[in-house]
Amino acid sequence: MQKRSIDARTIALVAVMAAATCVFTLLIRIPIAPTRGYVHLGDIAANFAALAFGPWFGLLIAGGVHAAKASARPVVTASTAGVLNPVVSTLEDVLALVTAIVSNIAPILGVLILLLIVIWLARRLRDRRRADGHGALHQSRY
Repeated sequence: MQKRSIDARTIALVAVMAAATCVFTLLIRIPIAPTRGYVHLGDIAANFAALAFGPWFGLLIAGGVHAAKASARPVVTASTAGVLNPVVSTLEDVLALVTAIVSNIAPILGVLILLLIVIWLARRLRDRRRADGHGALHQSRY
């Protein structure tokens, strides 16, 4: 069995595919009245991730999204007699939107933070060289 290392690219792919799964889950809903549930397209994104990137990606994405939604909804329905289902559904929608936004903004913020660190290090190195007398032009006394 081949060992896979988890690097930044893997984490980014999982985040993007999880966001896509959330968006596909919320995109088209076909309500099923007796169960107060719905049929959705979220499985398409999860299955694509499993086929394109391997079964572990599919497991992380589909399993994570589904486990979170499936474990929360019956508890809320049973404990509140379905009264809080619209509130929970709205919170799920907001969470999916935030996840989608973060998965798109996080790489940009990462590059900006890296750029700021490089600029800060370059200025610090320049100031240190000036303090040591290496960066300044030496003037003659004549």
